[in-house]
Amino acid sequence: MAILVHFENGLTVEVDGDVALTTDERAELTARFGAAITRETRLSEDQPQSTPEFALIGLAARMPGADSLDDFWKCLLENRDAIASAPAVRGDLTGGLQGAFLHDVDQFDATLFGISAREAEFMDPQHRILLEVCWEALERAGYAGASLWGARVGVFMGASGSEYAHRFIGHPEIIDRYFGSGNALSMVANRISYQFNFRGPSIAIDTACSSSLVALQMATERLARQECDVALVGGVNLLFSPEMYENCRRAKMLAADSRCKTFDDRADGYVRSEGAAVVVIKRKDDAARDRDHVWATIQAATTNHDGRSNGLTSPNGPSQVALLRQIYAPDKIPPNSISYIEAHGTGTQLGDTIEVQSLAEVFAVANQFQSCAIGTLKTQFGHLEPAAGIASVVKVVLALRHGQIPPLRGLQSPNRLIEFERTPFYVVDRAVSWPRTQERVRRACVSAFGFGGANAHVVLEEPPHEAPQRSTRRQRLFLISAQNQQTLARLAQRHLDQLAEYGERFDDVCYTLAVGRAHLRHRISFLFTTREQLATQLLQFIADPSTDSVGHAEVASKAPINLGVLVSMVDRILKDQPALASCLTNLCTGPLWERICFEFDGRIPIASAATVDRAALMPILGQFWQYGVDVDWQRFYSDQICRRVPLATYPFDRKRYWIAAPDRRVTAPAASTQDKSAPLLSSATANTTAADDNKEEKKLAEWFLEPVWEQAESTGDRRPLPAGTWLVWGRGDGPQTQALIAGLCARGARVALVAPG
Repeated sequence: MAILVHFENGLTVEVDGDVALTTDERAELTARFGAAITRETRLSEDQPQSTPEFALIGLAARMPGADSLDDFWKCLLENRDAIASAPAVRGDLTGGLQGAFLHDVDQFDATLFGISAREAEFMDPQHRILLEVCWEALERAGYAGASLWGARVGVFMGASGSEYAHRFIGHPEIIDRYFGSGNALSMVANRISYQFNFRGPSIAIDTACSSSLVALQMATERLARQECDVALVGGVNLLFSPEMYENCRRAKMLAADSRCKTFDDRADGYVRSEGAAVVVIKRKDDAARDRDHVWATIQAATTNHDGRSNGLTSPNGPSQVALLRQIYAPDKIPPNSISYIEAHGTGTQLGDTIEVQSLAEVFAVANQFQSCAIGTLKTQFGHLEPAAGIASVVKVVLALRHGQIPPLRGLQSPNRLIEFERTPFYVVDRAVSWPRTQERVRRACVSAFGFGGANAHVVLEEPPHEAPQRSTRRQRLFLISAQNQQTLARLAQRHLDQLAEYGERFDDVCYTLAVGRAHLRHRISFLFTTREQLATQLLQFIADPSTDSVGHAEVASKAPINLGVLVSMVDRILKDQPALASCLTNLCTGPLWERICFEFDGRIPIASAATVDRAALMPILGQFWQYGVDVDWQRFYSDQICRRVPLATYPFDRKRYWIAAPDRRVTAPAASTQDKSAPLLSSATANTTAADDNKEEKKLAEWFLEPVWEQAESTGDRRPLPAGTWLVWGRGDGPQTQALIAGLCARGARVALVAPG
């Protein structure tokens, strides 16, 4: 309740409704200021504002013991325990410290992202994992590669600092120039925006345990305000610091048996855990317009803070109630429309009790006793801290997709302070069916509470029903690419394994591969009519993925050879199928196609409006694409109604990037010591470091080649070139270098590339 004081000059002042004014005080205010004092409720309480809905169109997660969404779902459904001792790579966390850990956090596909080995070593593995998980989420949404290059895409990532950086404290001799950018919290989001060339808001959020769910609310707000058109929302948490474990232990946050016993009478704290998750969201209307595959819709998201309560890190029941009432009401979202609650549930008797009581106060108005399921991810996977909220969102989305609610693990004796039988909730102690029905839409909610008082709550709903695609027997083009030949074969195997899941939607599948995936240097295309034909071709390629097998081509390092092949193909098309040649000018783009056109000196006809013979064009475009020609696949599919669909994701080619830091392990509770402050770098060390940097820069300058190109008009000179070998100095992957080599080779020259290194 608020008191609004309206002054004669038009000014309105809002006063806290808890401040009581006497009759004399009201009269004095009116006499002195000409103010009329009224008691009103807040606008948001009386007049609910309609907010847009949002579509969740892509997602990915990497969880302990689960590198894929399928593995994550299996772990959830089978009620596995992800808690274990720290892996060997965490040398600092030995001595019996337990948690839910990711494996191979020292591994990263730096080549795919164009990141040098030295920079990758100094990057916080949280940054590296998020890059890969974002790639997977974008692929699953059908917007990988150049799909969103330069677009208004927002990036909102929840994280809480860099424990990786703790490993270097007190050892300045190890620190490199990449240390700062590699471990800054801001780079958790900013590096993603840079890497994918996203131009929307790019924000790292740290509200502790609610970080990633606050990030989701912030993303919906920015989408609603039209500040971005797509948003990537995620969170990450990795554990490297024994000091942070010791801090949590001394603060009495950690469970004695390293298990979250949520809603149990034995609850005594949580266990720390790792993981990363990312979702891709859009405005719901935009997703429908763009024919995106929708995994779930976001009906509402809100945040608040506890204010000054019993303590900075104490849970606050009234604030949790206020948070929920911002969303739930008969004229907003009816509480009885929620059939599953993914609770914050860190596993303390007090925290669990306050959370359930707050939910009951809002939900009990409309819900019958024990009509709504409640559970939490933490009993299986521990507390992902800043990534907990978004990991729970992914869990709920998978539950909606599979029509089942996973069980809560390890409940033995319910918390005696919570009378579940007198609330609208029942604990899911085994997997229960959650089918789609016509009578009731499936809705769920997720809560996350930061230990500093920042709270967040999100409501998710099942996606709209998609009509199944009709199966048509026609020729299609299946395109896949990778950074190297071995990874291409692994990707082919992934698609082969998932062919059954693709159903009969091969128009959508081929469309998504063409317009929604990155087109990398090793490519292969398959022309097929039936699933069996495609399976046979994939098997053949997997058995022998050499360049001499079924048409696999490498783009970058074979540009001169590819150009010769393409010129011969175009020459044959001009002679035998001139109508198709005109279609090529309408669909082919990029520097290699421009070089081909130059070779034919205007003899390729301009595109006409004639009907395209798709069956005849597909094999040609497939081969052109394999050899490096850019194809406007969006235009090629413009006369078909296709949707972006989730497909097999890229198999990263990871290598180890790791800086061996001095041993700082903690194996037992540390004794209390007095803090001593000292300069991070002594003057002698700083001077030595600067001198080393100058030497390194001079050495690097000797090795870097910086060609300067000048534009000159073509002379049209076609005289035979002088005999002998032509030496070309330049970067092998540079477009100017490739064009020069291609031109020389086309005129019969023998070329040797001289490249740095």
